[in-house]
Amino acid sequence: MKHTIFRTAAAAALIGTMMLTGCGGSDKGDAVSVQSVSELATRNVSGTNNFSGVVEARSVQKVKKSSRKKIKKCYVSEGDTVKKGELLFTYDTESIELDIQSAELELEELESNIKSYDTQIAELEKERKNASSSDKLSYSLEIQSAQIDKAEAQYNLKSKQQSYEKLKKSMNTTKVYSKISGVVQSIKDTDSDSDTGDEDSSGVYMTILQTNSYRVRAKANEMNVNTLQEGMLVTVVSRLNSSDTWTGTISKIDTDGAADSDSTDEEQAYDSDTGGESATQYEFLVKLDDSSGLLMGQHVYVTTGEVVSPEEANALQLSAAFLSQDEEGNFFVWAEGSRDRLEKRTVTVGTYNEFNDTYAILDGLTEEDYIAFPDEGLEEGMKTSEYQDVESENEELPEYEEGDIPSMPVGEEVPVG
Repeated sequence: MKHTIFRTAAAAALIGTMMLTGCGGSDKGDAVSVQSVSELATRNVSGTNNFSGVVEARSVQKVKKSSRKKIKKCYVSEGDTVKKGELLFTYDTESIELDIQSAELELEELESNIKSYDTQIAELEKERKNASSSDKLSYSLEIQSAQIDKAEAQYNLKSKQQSYEKLKKSMNTTKVYSKISGVVQSIKDTDSDSDTGDEDSSGVYMTILQTNSYRVRAKANEMNVNTLQEGMLVTVVSRLNSSDTWTGTISKIDTDGAADSDSTDEEQAYDSDTGGESATQYEFLVKLDDSSGLLMGQHVYVTTGEVVSPEEANALQLSAAFLSQDEEGNFFVWAEGSRDRLEKRTVTVGTYNEFNDTYAILDGLTEEDYIAFPDEGLEEGMKTSEYQDVESENEELPEYEEGDIPSMPVGEEVPVG
Protein backbone atom coordinates (compact mmCIF):
# COMPACT_ATOMS: atom_id res chain seq x y z
CA MET A 1 0.00 0.00 0.00
CA LYS A 2 2.85 2.40 0.82
CA HIS A 3 4.40 1.63 -2.54
CA THR A 4 1.13 2.59 -4.25
CA ILE A 5 0.87 5.86 -2.32
CA PHE A 6 4.46 6.82 -3.09
CA ARG A 7 4.02 6.06 -6.79
CA THR A 8 0.76 8.03 -6.86
CA ALA A 9 2.40 10.97 -5.13
CA ALA A 10 5.28 10.86 -7.60
CA ALA A 11 2.86 10.82 -10.51
CA ALA A 12 1.01 13.81 -9.05
CA ALA A 13 4.28 15.74 -8.75
CA LEU A 14 5.14 14.86 -12.33
CA ILE A 15 1.73 16.07 -13.52
CA GLY A 16 2.32 19.40 -11.82
CA THR A 17 5.77 19.74 -13.42
CA MET A 18 4.41 18.84 -16.85
CA MET A 19 1.67 21.45 -16.52
CA LEU A 20 4.15 24.14 -15.47
CA THR A 21 6.54 23.34 -18.30
CA GLY A 22 3.75 23.14 -20.87
CA CYS A 23 3.52 19.50 -21.80
CA GLY A 24 0.89 20.17 -24.45
CA GLY A 25 0.35 22.94 -26.94
CA SER A 26 -2.39 24.45 -29.03
CA ASP A 27 -0.07 25.22 -31.90
CA LYS A 28 0.23 22.26 -34.25
CA GLY A 29 3.84 23.16 -34.80
CA ASP A 30 4.72 22.50 -31.16
CA ALA A 31 5.52 18.93 -30.08
CA VAL A 32 3.32 17.54 -27.35
CA SER A 33 5.25 16.08 -24.43
CA VAL A 34 4.32 12.49 -23.61
CA GLN A 35 5.33 10.39 -20.63
CA SER A 36 5.80 6.64 -20.26
CA VAL A 37 2.80 4.88 -18.71
CA SER A 38 5.23 2.71 -16.74
CA GLU A 39 6.34 5.84 -14.85
CA LEU A 40 2.86 7.23 -14.35
CA ALA A 41 0.84 4.14 -13.43
CA THR A 42 1.10 1.57 -10.66
CA ARG A 43 0.01 -2.01 -10.38
CA ASN A 44 -2.90 -3.01 -8.18
CA VAL A 45 -1.39 -4.05 -4.83
CA SER A 46 -3.41 -6.29 -2.54
CA GLY A 47 -3.35 -5.32 1.12
CA THR A 48 -5.50 -8.19 2.28
CA ASN A 49 -5.03 -10.76 5.02
CA ASN A 50 -6.17 -14.24 3.98
CA PHE A 51 -7.30 -16.95 6.39
CA SER A 52 -8.23 -20.54 5.57
CA GLY A 53 -11.75 -21.62 6.41
CA VAL A 54 -14.41 -24.24 5.80
CA VAL A 55 -18.19 -23.91 5.36
CA GLU A 56 -20.31 -25.52 8.05
CA ALA A 57 -23.94 -25.54 9.13
CA ARG A 58 -25.02 -22.40 10.92
CA SER A 59 -27.31 -24.44 13.16
CA VAL A 60 -27.14 -28.04 14.42
CA GLN A 61 -29.96 -29.96 16.09
CA LYS A 62 -28.77 -32.63 18.50
CA VAL A 63 -31.74 -34.87 19.31
CA LYS A 64 -31.45 -36.69 22.62
CA LYS A 65 -33.21 -39.98 23.37
CA SER A 66 -34.92 -40.46 26.68
CA SER A 67 -33.22 -43.09 28.81
CA ARG A 68 -36.66 -44.27 30.00
CA LYS A 69 -37.98 -44.98 26.52
CA LYS A 70 -37.28 -47.36 23.70
CA ILE A 71 -37.53 -46.25 20.10
CA LYS A 72 -40.40 -47.92 18.31
CA LYS A 73 -39.66 -46.72 14.78
CA CYS A 74 -37.18 -44.32 13.12
CA TYR A 75 -38.50 -42.70 9.93
CA VAL A 76 -35.23 -41.25 8.58
CA SER A 77 -31.74 -42.51 7.70
CA GLU A 78 -28.29 -40.94 7.67
CA GLY A 79 -27.92 -38.62 4.68
CA ASP A 80 -31.66 -37.98 4.34
CA THR A 81 -32.89 -34.44 3.80
CA VAL A 82 -35.57 -33.42 6.28
CA LYS A 83 -37.81 -30.39 6.58
CA LYS A 84 -38.67 -28.45 9.70
CA GLY A 85 -41.56 -30.20 11.48
CA GLU A 86 -40.93 -33.58 9.84
CA LEU A 87 -41.41 -36.69 12.02
CA LEU A 88 -38.08 -38.27 12.95
CA PHE A 89 -38.97 -41.21 15.21
CA THR A 90 -41.53 -42.47 17.71
CA TYR A 91 -41.16 -44.09 21.12
CA ASP A 92 -42.57 -47.45 22.18
CA THR A 93 -45.37 -46.60 24.65
CA GLU A 94 -45.74 -50.18 25.89
CA SER A 95 -42.63 -49.95 28.07
CA ILE A 96 -43.81 -46.57 29.40
CA GLU A 97 -47.22 -48.02 30.31
CA LEU A 98 -45.53 -50.84 32.24
CA ASP A 99 -43.36 -48.31 34.08
CA ILE A 100 -46.44 -46.28 34.98
CA GLN A 101 -48.27 -49.35 36.32
CA SER A 102 -45.22 -50.33 38.37
CA ALA A 103 -44.95 -46.79 39.74
CA GLU A 104 -48.62 -46.78 40.72
CA LEU A 105 -48.16 -50.00 42.70
CA GLU A 106 -45.16 -48.56 44.52
CA LEU A 107 -47.12 -45.40 45.35
CA GLU A 108 -49.98 -47.47 46.80
CA GLU A 109 -47.53 -49.49 48.88
CA LEU A 110 -45.84 -46.36 50.26
CA GLU A 111 -49.19 -44.74 51.11
CA SER A 112 -50.27 -47.95 52.87
CA ASN A 113 -47.02 -48.03 54.87
CA ILE A 114 -47.50 -44.44 55.98
CA LYS A 115 -51.01 -45.26 57.22
CA SER A 116 -49.64 -48.28 59.09
CA TYR A 117 -47.00 -46.08 60.76
CA ASP A 118 -49.74 -43.63 61.80
CA THR A 119 -51.77 -46.45 63.33
CA GLN A 120 -48.71 -47.91 65.06
CA ILE A 121 -47.69 -44.54 66.53
CA ALA A 122 -51.24 -43.88 67.80
CA GLU A 123 -51.40 -47.27 69.57
CA LEU A 124 -47.95 -46.84 71.13
CA GLU A 125 -48.86 -43.39 72.46
CA LYS A 126 -52.08 -44.82 73.95
CA GLU A 127 -50.21 -47.67 75.64
CA ARG A 128 -47.53 -45.30 76.94
CA LYS A 129 -50.15 -43.34 78.89
CA ASN A 130 -51.17 -46.44 80.84
CA ALA A 131 -47.62 -47.81 81.23
CA SER A 132 -45.55 -47.61 84.41
CA SER A 133 -42.86 -45.01 84.75
CA SER A 134 -40.16 -47.57 84.08
CA ASP A 135 -41.81 -48.68 80.77
CA LYS A 136 -42.57 -45.21 79.39
CA LEU A 137 -39.00 -44.72 78.17
CA SER A 138 -39.24 -47.93 76.13
CA TYR A 139 -42.50 -46.78 74.53
CA SER A 140 -41.00 -43.40 73.70
CA LEU A 141 -38.10 -45.05 71.86
CA GLU A 142 -40.52 -47.22 69.84
CA ILE A 143 -42.62 -44.19 68.93
CA GLN A 144 -39.49 -42.30 67.84
CA SER A 145 -38.42 -45.20 65.61
CA ALA A 146 -41.88 -45.41 63.98
CA GLN A 147 -41.84 -41.66 63.31
CA ILE A 148 -38.45 -41.98 61.57
CA ASP A 149 -39.77 -44.82 59.41
CA LYS A 150 -42.82 -42.75 58.55
CA ALA A 151 -40.69 -39.70 57.57
CA GLU A 152 -38.57 -41.91 55.31
CA ALA A 153 -41.68 -43.37 53.67
CA GLN A 154 -43.08 -39.86 53.11
CA TYR A 155 -39.84 -38.78 51.43
CA ASN A 156 -39.89 -41.87 49.17
CA LEU A 157 -43.52 -41.19 48.34
CA LYS A 158 -42.78 -37.63 47.27
CA SER A 159 -39.85 -38.74 45.11
CA LYS A 160 -41.85 -41.53 43.51
CA GLN A 161 -44.75 -39.13 42.80
CA GLN A 162 -42.38 -36.86 40.87
CA SER A 163 -41.15 -39.80 38.80
CA TYR A 164 -44.72 -40.90 38.22
CA GLU A 165 -45.67 -37.44 36.90
CA LYS A 166 -42.73 -37.48 34.49
CA LEU A 167 -43.76 -40.89 33.19
CA LYS A 168 -47.31 -39.69 32.59
CA LYS A 169 -45.99 -36.58 30.86
CA SER A 170 -43.70 -38.65 28.64
CA MET A 171 -46.74 -40.49 27.35
CA ASN A 172 -47.77 -37.24 25.67
CA THR A 173 -44.39 -36.88 23.90
CA THR A 174 -44.05 -40.12 22.02
CA LYS A 175 -43.29 -38.41 18.68
CA VAL A 176 -40.12 -36.42 17.97
CA TYR A 177 -39.98 -33.86 15.14
CA SER A 178 -37.18 -31.96 13.41
CA LYS A 179 -36.80 -28.32 14.49
CA ILE A 180 -34.77 -27.31 11.43
CA SER A 181 -34.52 -28.10 7.73
CA GLY A 182 -31.34 -29.96 6.98
CA VAL A 183 -29.51 -33.23 6.48
CA VAL A 184 -29.37 -36.12 8.96
CA GLN A 185 -25.66 -36.39 9.72
CA SER A 186 -25.70 -39.32 12.16
CA ILE A 187 -28.01 -41.75 13.96
CA LYS A 188 -26.90 -43.84 16.92
CA ASP A 189 -27.36 -47.60 16.59
CA THR A 190 -29.81 -48.71 19.28
CA ASP A 191 -29.55 -52.48 18.79
CA SER A 192 -27.27 -52.85 21.82
CA ASP A 193 -28.89 -50.15 23.94
CA SER A 194 -29.94 -51.03 27.46
CA ASP A 195 -33.12 -49.77 29.06
CA THR A 196 -31.31 -47.22 31.16
CA GLY A 197 -28.21 -46.33 29.16
CA ASP A 198 -27.91 -43.20 27.04
CA GLU A 199 -26.68 -43.49 23.45
CA ASP A 200 -23.40 -41.72 24.27
CA SER A 201 -21.94 -39.57 27.02
CA SER A 202 -24.11 -36.61 25.95
CA GLY A 203 -27.27 -38.63 25.31
CA VAL A 204 -27.39 -37.57 21.63
CA TYR A 205 -29.22 -40.06 19.43
CA MET A 206 -29.51 -38.10 16.18
CA THR A 207 -27.68 -35.08 14.70
CA ILE A 208 -29.18 -32.86 11.98
CA LEU A 209 -27.19 -30.18 10.13
CA GLN A 210 -29.05 -27.15 8.80
CA THR A 211 -28.63 -26.83 5.02
CA ASN A 212 -30.41 -23.61 4.12
CA SER A 213 -28.02 -21.42 6.11
CA TYR A 214 -24.25 -21.66 6.51
CA ARG A 215 -21.42 -20.00 8.37
CA VAL A 216 -17.65 -20.19 7.97
CA ARG A 217 -15.25 -21.51 10.60
CA ALA A 218 -11.76 -20.18 9.94
CA LYS A 219 -8.42 -20.19 11.73
CA ALA A 220 -5.88 -17.48 12.47
CA ASN A 221 -2.46 -17.93 14.02
CA GLU A 222 -0.77 -16.17 16.90
CA MET A 223 0.87 -13.73 14.48
CA ASN A 224 -2.32 -12.38 12.88
CA VAL A 225 -5.17 -13.11 15.29
CA ASN A 226 -4.78 -9.61 16.77
CA THR A 227 -5.73 -8.09 13.40
CA LEU A 228 -9.24 -9.50 13.83
CA GLN A 229 -12.11 -8.19 15.90
CA GLU A 230 -15.74 -9.18 16.36
CA GLY A 231 -18.06 -7.28 14.05
CA MET A 232 -15.33 -6.79 11.41
CA LEU A 233 -16.53 -6.92 7.81
CA VAL A 234 -14.89 -9.71 5.81
CA THR A 235 -15.15 -11.30 2.39
CA VAL A 236 -15.30 -15.04 1.79
CA VAL A 237 -13.62 -16.12 -1.45
CA SER A 238 -13.98 -19.49 -3.18
CA ARG A 239 -10.74 -21.43 -3.54
CA LEU A 240 -11.88 -22.86 -6.87
CA ASN A 241 -13.05 -19.59 -8.45
CA SER A 242 -11.84 -16.30 -6.99
CA SER A 243 -14.71 -14.45 -8.68
CA ASP A 244 -17.19 -16.19 -6.35
CA THR A 245 -17.34 -14.12 -3.17
CA TRP A 246 -19.64 -13.69 -0.19
CA THR A 247 -19.73 -10.98 2.48
CA GLY A 248 -20.14 -11.34 6.22
CA THR A 249 -18.99 -10.28 9.66
CA ILE A 250 -16.86 -11.96 12.31
CA SER A 251 -19.30 -13.13 14.99
CA LYS A 252 -16.91 -14.82 17.42
CA ILE A 253 -13.16 -15.14 18.00
CA ASP A 254 -11.88 -17.89 20.28
CA THR A 255 -8.77 -16.31 21.76
CA ASP A 256 -9.09 -18.11 25.10
CA GLY A 257 -8.45 -21.61 23.83
CA ALA A 258 -6.25 -22.68 20.96
CA ALA A 259 -7.71 -24.89 18.25
CA ASP A 260 -7.39 -28.64 18.72
CA SER A 261 -3.89 -29.71 17.78
CA ASP A 262 -5.07 -33.24 16.99
CA SER A 263 -6.35 -32.21 13.56
CA THR A 264 -7.01 -34.58 10.70
CA ASP A 265 -5.00 -34.68 7.49
CA GLU A 266 -7.75 -32.71 5.79
CA GLU A 267 -7.71 -30.03 8.49
CA GLN A 268 -3.94 -29.85 8.31
CA ALA A 269 -4.21 -29.39 4.56
CA TYR A 270 -6.36 -26.29 4.75
CA ASP A 271 -4.42 -24.92 7.72
CA SER A 272 -1.15 -24.99 5.83
CA ASP A 273 -0.96 -21.19 5.40
CA THR A 274 1.44 -20.99 8.31
CA GLY A 275 4.22 -22.04 5.96
CA GLY A 276 4.87 -25.30 7.76
CA GLU A 277 5.67 -23.58 11.05
CA SER A 278 4.12 -24.90 14.24
CA ALA A 279 2.06 -21.86 15.21
CA THR A 280 -0.85 -21.79 17.65
CA GLN A 281 -4.18 -21.70 15.82
CA TYR A 282 -7.25 -19.73 16.95
CA GLU A 283 -10.70 -20.33 15.49
CA PHE A 284 -13.14 -17.59 14.53
CA LEU A 285 -16.64 -17.69 13.05
CA VAL A 286 -18.03 -15.66 10.15
CA LYS A 287 -21.75 -14.88 9.94
CA LEU A 288 -22.65 -14.61 6.26
CA ASP A 289 -25.03 -12.04 4.81
CA ASP A 290 -26.11 -14.60 2.20
CA SER A 291 -24.84 -18.16 1.88
CA SER A 292 -26.41 -18.94 -1.50
CA GLY A 293 -24.07 -20.98 -3.70
CA LEU A 294 -21.96 -22.36 -0.85
CA LEU A 295 -21.70 -26.08 -0.08
CA MET A 296 -21.28 -27.88 3.21
CA GLY A 297 -17.60 -28.60 3.81
CA GLN A 298 -16.42 -26.26 1.03
CA HIS A 299 -12.94 -24.83 1.61
CA VAL A 300 -12.69 -21.05 1.27
CA TYR A 301 -10.52 -18.06 2.06
CA VAL A 302 -11.60 -15.34 4.48
CA THR A 303 -10.08 -11.95 3.68
CA THR A 304 -10.19 -8.77 5.72
CA GLY A 305 -9.03 -6.39 2.97
CA GLU A 306 -10.57 -5.02 -0.19
CA VAL A 307 -11.24 -7.73 -2.76
CA VAL A 308 -11.01 -6.86 -6.45
CA SER A 309 -12.23 -8.85 -9.42
CA PRO A 310 -9.79 -11.22 -11.14
CA GLU A 311 -9.44 -8.90 -14.16
CA GLU A 312 -8.43 -6.05 -11.82
CA ALA A 313 -6.07 -8.14 -9.69
CA ASN A 314 -3.02 -6.94 -11.63
CA ALA A 315 -4.48 -3.99 -13.52
CA LEU A 316 -2.68 -0.69 -14.09
CA GLN A 317 -3.77 2.10 -11.78
CA LEU A 318 -3.69 5.42 -13.65
CA SER A 319 -4.26 8.87 -12.18
CA ALA A 320 -7.70 10.24 -13.05
CA ALA A 321 -5.98 13.45 -14.18
CA PHE A 322 -4.82 11.71 -17.37
CA LEU A 323 -8.30 10.43 -18.26
CA SER A 324 -11.00 12.27 -20.19
CA GLN A 325 -14.55 11.41 -21.21
CA ASP A 326 -16.35 12.02 -24.47
CA GLU A 327 -19.98 13.07 -24.85
CA GLU A 328 -21.13 9.46 -24.57
CA GLY A 329 -19.24 8.97 -21.31
CA ASN A 330 -16.48 6.78 -22.77
CA PHE A 331 -13.04 7.20 -21.21
CA PHE A 332 -10.03 8.04 -23.40
CA VAL A 333 -6.43 9.20 -23.13
CA TRP A 334 -4.18 11.22 -25.43
CA ALA A 335 -1.61 8.64 -26.46
CA GLU A 336 1.36 8.56 -28.77
CA GLY A 337 0.45 6.63 -31.91
CA SER A 338 2.37 5.63 -34.99
CA ARG A 339 5.06 7.94 -36.38
CA ASP A 340 5.16 9.91 -33.10
CA ARG A 341 1.73 11.44 -33.65
CA LEU A 342 -0.95 12.12 -31.03
CA GLU A 343 -4.14 10.07 -31.08
CA LYS A 344 -7.30 9.87 -28.98
CA ARG A 345 -7.40 6.33 -27.63
CA THR A 346 -10.42 4.77 -25.93
CA VAL A 347 -9.67 2.81 -22.75
CA THR A 348 -11.73 0.50 -20.57
CA VAL A 349 -11.64 1.44 -16.91
CA GLY A 350 -12.55 -0.54 -13.81
CA THR A 351 -12.91 0.41 -10.16
CA TYR A 352 -12.19 3.99 -9.06
CA ASN A 353 -9.90 4.28 -6.04
CA GLU A 354 -11.08 7.42 -4.24
CA PHE A 355 -8.14 7.41 -1.82
CA ASN A 356 -5.49 7.46 -4.56
CA ASP A 357 -7.67 9.17 -7.22
CA THR A 358 -6.86 6.42 -9.72
CA TYR A 359 -8.77 4.17 -12.11
CA ALA A 360 -8.00 0.55 -12.94
CA ILE A 361 -7.16 0.32 -16.64
CA LEU A 362 -8.58 -2.93 -17.99
CA ASP A 363 -7.95 -2.46 -21.71
CA GLY A 364 -6.50 0.00 -24.24
CA LEU A 365 -3.26 0.90 -22.49
CA THR A 366 -0.03 -0.89 -21.54
CA GLU A 367 3.11 0.05 -19.70
CA GLU A 368 4.94 0.38 -23.04
CA ASP A 369 2.64 3.23 -24.18
CA TYR A 370 3.24 6.98 -23.84
CA ILE A 371 0.47 9.44 -22.96
CA ALA A 372 0.09 13.22 -22.67
CA PHE A 373 -1.59 15.31 -20.03
CA PRO A 374 -5.03 16.32 -21.45
CA ASP A 375 -4.42 20.05 -21.98
CA GLU A 376 -6.96 22.13 -23.84
CA GLY A 377 -6.26 22.43 -27.56
CA LEU A 378 -4.89 18.93 -28.08
CA GLU A 379 -5.76 17.44 -31.45
CA GLU A 380 -5.10 14.17 -33.15
CA GLY A 381 -2.11 14.21 -35.43
CA MET A 382 0.00 16.55 -33.34
CA LYS A 383 3.69 15.68 -33.17
CA THR A 384 4.84 14.12 -29.91
CA SER A 385 8.10 14.02 -28.06
CA GLU A 386 9.18 12.21 -24.90
CA TYR A 387 8.96 14.42 -21.83
CA GLN A 388 12.30 15.62 -20.49
CA ASP A 389 12.99 17.31 -17.17
CA VAL A 390 14.23 20.75 -18.31
CA GLU A 391 16.47 21.30 -15.29
CA SER A 392 18.06 17.86 -15.61
CA GLU A 393 18.51 18.30 -19.33
CA ASN A 394 20.34 21.66 -18.98
CA GLU A 395 22.43 20.68 -15.97
CA GLU A 396 26.11 20.31 -16.83
CA LEU A 397 27.76 17.49 -14.94
CA PRO A 398 31.54 17.58 -14.29
CA GLU A 399 33.61 14.99 -16.05
CA TYR A 400 36.07 12.84 -14.14
CA GLU A 401 38.71 10.51 -15.33
CA GLU A 402 38.23 6.86 -14.40
CA GLY A 403 39.52 6.32 -10.87
CA ASP A 404 39.27 9.99 -9.82
CA ILE A 405 37.33 10.74 -6.66
CA PRO A 406 35.84 14.25 -6.53
CA SER A 407 36.51 16.21 -3.33
CA MET A 408 34.33 18.79 -1.61
CA PRO A 409 35.72 22.34 -1.33
CA VAL A 410 36.90 23.18 2.18
CA GLY A 411 34.26 24.95 4.26
CA GLU A 412 31.26 23.88 2.16
CA GLU A 413 28.48 21.82 3.66
CA VAL A 414 27.56 18.48 2.23
CA PRO A 415 24.29 18.94 0.31
CA VAL A 416 21.27 17.10 1.74
CA GLY A 417 19.18 14.96 -0.58
